[in-house]
Amino acid sequence: MDGLNSPSGAVMDDHDLSLLFTSCVEAADRAASSPHVRDLVRLVSTYRRDLVFFVGAGASMAGDTGMPSTSQLLQGLTAAALCRSAAFDRLTADRMLDGINPGFEITLNDLWQISPTAVDGFFRSFAAADKSLMPNHVHRFLAWWLATGGTVITTNYDRLIERALGADRGRARVRYAASTAPSDLGSDVDLSMWLQDLEAGGCLFKLHGSFDSTASCLGALEHVTTRLSGERAALVEYVIANRPVCFAGWRGADPDIPSFMASIVETYRSKANVYWIHSHRDGGTLDDKICGTPLSVRWLAERRPIRTDVEIMASGLLQVLAIHVAPLAAGVAVTPDFAAAMNACSSSGALRFAGIVLRRARKFPEAVDALRAADLAAQTAGERTAARQELAHLYWARGARDHGKALQFMREIASTEPLTDDLDLRTTHQFGYYSMAVNVLLDWLEGPPADVTDEALIRRLAELGKVAQDYDRSITDRQKHAVDHRPIALHRALLSLFTGRLRLGLFEVRPDTGLFDEDKVVALFLDARRIIDDAGDIHIHSRIDVLSYTAIGVGTLRTLC
Repeated sequence: MDGLNSPSGAVMDDHDLSLLFTSCVEAADRAASSPHVRDLVRLVSTYRRDLVFFVGAGASMAGDTGMPSTSQLLQGLTAAALCRSAAFDRLTADRMLDGINPGFEITLNDLWQISPTAVDGFFRSFAAADKSLMPNHVHRFLAWWLATGGTVITTNYDRLIERALGADRGRARVRYAASTAPSDLGSDVDLSMWLQDLEAGGCLFKLHGSFDSTASCLGALEHVTTRLSGERAALVEYVIANRPVCFAGWRGADPDIPSFMASIVETYRSKANVYWIHSHRDGGTLDDKICGTPLSVRWLAERRPIRTDVEIMASGLLQVLAIHVAPLAAGVAVTPDFAAAMNACSSSGALRFAGIVLRRARKFPEAVDALRAADLAAQTAGERTAARQELAHLYWARGARDHGKALQFMREIASTEPLTDDLDLRTTHQFGYYSMAVNVLLDWLEGPPADVTDEALIRRLAELGKVAQDYDRSITDRQKHAVDHRPIALHRALLSLFTGRLRLGLFEVRPDTGLFDEDKVVALFLDARRIIDDAGDIHIHSRIDVLSYTAIGVGTLRTLC
């Protein structure tokens, strides 16, 4: 290891521990944190390597690595999308995006739905910029831990720990690919032998892939999923059950790991031997930090909490363990160039992606500008329809006052745009049209009774019936040609869900319509709940809608009947 002397079993005396407490833990936190620091240090300073470090993005953001934040990355990506055409210059793009903080997985999922190649380009650009990053004390300490037989699990893609290993790179193994991954990743990096690798020690497990092979990087929500599974889940569960674990630089914000942790809480709550390093940055007490973690992982975060700075802690450990490290070089602040990634999109597709990001950030005027530019840049009927659909979704997101405008947009698209050639686009449009029409009708039913005339209700129900039939027909047509049947399951579930919501709403307001049959309505909700399981994680928000509305719908029916 370049510039790093690696004793494997230094014994720390009370003076060393006192020095560590003073340098790493603020006075206000010493009473609560010091006993856990003492225990953690004893685990680190023995010859045994049972302790497993679980590190997240905070480890690579600490110190002067040059690592950009998630918001900086995604702002750069979205700025490149806005500048894909001549519609916006970089200065204007930066102004439009100022202050946004988009979610990583959902943003990449939005881009993936427009252009999977662009997501590949995002990771290639990020991996190229990764070469300018420099390891910090956390990476140096973890490199020492690996080189002396320890185990590290990380959600990070970067190669900073590997870089910190230097000449000792051959003393540690790296595993990051599921055994079901493409064979060209190589069997020497897959996770199929995770238990043997764990028992042998000296292994770095990268749960979401590595920049060593950008094809392994899991970023879009459809690929990360909302629940850890396979070898990754087996590894994490085994470690929680059988090893002491120290979480450092991880907030529990990933979509897949917290839900998995929630599923094992009852089994391991009393057994888990967990240390959790909470950052002392951004103020707040230790209790504040614990309460700030997601409920699904709080049982781990409150187990043996330590409030400190992970970089200072790593530096202190290196010092008191007498591990000599060469002076650290500061990394170059990285600004990946995502222009090549966005060139995989058409101008209209790139602008549509930017409009979706801005809409999710609730920057509605800027989103309107981007989506109107996407409409003008459209080279095909499909691109024009897609841009206008997103404009309709934007109007819907602005609130009830614009719901009618959104529905009218959808109605105009259905009547003027040729949707028949693109089954995916047609089905997506008809779901948007049907769901908006159902919601608008339900809102109307709750309005002034004088407005809800029989004639108007019959007219609206006739329109809805035709939209539902068209939606059902499109799902059937799409099913005939589908290779991936998850989208079919998604749309079948959504059709059942919104039809159930419509019929339940009619009964609550107008029980005399004759359209209510308790068993049939319950069956619609339960069908939606059953079918959505076949849809996987391709649209997490739709899954949540199905689960929540089914629970509400069935509960309401039991109350009414």
